[in-house]
Amino acid sequence: MWREAQMALNFLTYNRSIEGENLVSGLLYSAQSIMSTTEICKVPDWYPTARYLSKFSLIDDIISPMKTINVTIYSDYVCPYCYIGAARVQQLQQEYDPTIVWKSFELHPEAPAGGIPPSMFYQHNPNLKRISENAQQLAAAANLQLPDHVIYSNSRLALELGEFAEQSGKGEAFREAIFDSYFQRIQDMGAEAVLLGVAEEVGLTRDAAAECLAERTMKTHVDLQIQEARGYGITGVPTFIIGKYMVVGAQPYSVLKQAFELGLEEEGGC
Repeated sequence: MWREAQMALNFLTYNRSIEGENLVSGLLYSAQSIMSTTEICKVPDWYPTARYLSKFSLIDDIISPMKTINVTIYSDYVCPYCYIGAARVQQLQQEYDPTIVWKSFELHPEAPAGGIPPSMFYQHNPNLKRISENAQQLAAAANLQLPDHVIYSNSRLALELGEFAEQSGKGEAFREAIFDSYFQRIQDMGAEAVLLGVAEEVGLTRDAAAECLAERTMKTHVDLQIQEARGYGITGVPTFIIGKYMVVGAQPYSVLKQAFELGLEEEGGC
């Protein structure tokens, strides 16, 4: 099962190009991959233990040695399935109150400044409309709305500012605000003015946010999170690590719930 998911999601990593049609094709394949991925799979045998993680990265909380279940989510703000997945995570928090850790994963670092206009999406990939409709249906099931068109932004600075917000105790508020800005107000999250506006909305000072963006103070943190994810074989988002189980894609809440309860059973409850 893991290998099947890995093969599907590998489209995302290896089908990239800065040139128009190839880039949009990569976006199309990544969307198809998320739509068709296996729901729950056991973390592979090669997946590091908590001790191994602490040796090579900043985190040791993906697989906890305690009898509790932690949830780590690898996500990118430009991904509509991550937008939907965030709503599922809120449900999980309300029902179980697990420790939640959000990590960055940059889907398309090659996206140009100013983003990719919607016209390029549909010009080269008429099937993308079907995929967009699928995402809209999933969003509706999560009581969310997705627009027909978005500007496909470069999300790198947004991820860095999001990490700054996390460390400032504003992570959840920033996540909700940047999703709203991007998917509801159709703003380019690659634009500094947009990001500074979102920062102020959630209570970060404009000067502190501007310094984060100008000095790239969170660049190393985000780099490590992306490197960490790729080291674990993650190539698409959202990816949820729930105890010792991995869930990929915007799966129904029942799938996250099932993975969480399976993890609780294995840990003997908490």
